[in-house]
Amino acid sequence: MEKALSLKENIEVIKEELSAEEKFLESVIKTESFYKKNKKLIIGVALAVAVGVICSMGYNYLAEQKAQKANELYMTLLQNKDSAKENELKELNKNLYDLYVMQTALKSGDVQKLKSLKSSLKDPILKDMITYQIASLEKKGLMPYIGGNKPIFKDFASLEAAYLAFENKDTKKAKDILSLVSPTSTFYQLAQSLNHYMKQ
Repeated sequence: MEKALSLKENIEVIKEELSAEEKFLESVIKTESFYKKNKKLIIGVALAVAVGVICSMGYNYLAEQKAQKANELYMTLLQNKDSAKENELKELNKNLYDLYVMQTALKSGDVQKLKSLKSSLKDPILKDMITYQIASLEKKGLMPYIGGNKPIFKDFASLEAAYLAFENKDTKKAKDILSLVSPTSTFYQLAQSLNHYMKQ
């Protein structure tokens, strides 16, 4: 009786194994059939993905090379002025070219060049930077800059405006301006020191 049971169990195990193998073979046949029907589409999608990956890698490589070339030109131009290289930098990276023009104008104190550059800028950070530099060079316009729409150099401009007021013997105005420096600013301690110095 036990042998009959054991034989029956073995037959069941074999049937299950055959059933599992049957299902596996069936799925292989279905997959093969699907592949044969859609061979061109599958190969096309695979090629498109491969080409996309290669193009993306190529684009990133070229962009990196372009950025590196622009940085090299920028550094070279800071050492030696060269109009051909200036034009090349302008073509490669307009923002870096604008920064270069700003730096050369600041070096020579050319406020008109800065104003001209400011009117053509689209980059808000560079525009803010130039607005501050113009106000600083002209020693006026710092207060309108400080009161502007979220100026980047507000606290630094406040210190400068306070110092100018102090130089002009207007201690009250200087202290009022120093109070504009945010307690969370890196310039806060400096503002407090300047305020303390003015009390003496």
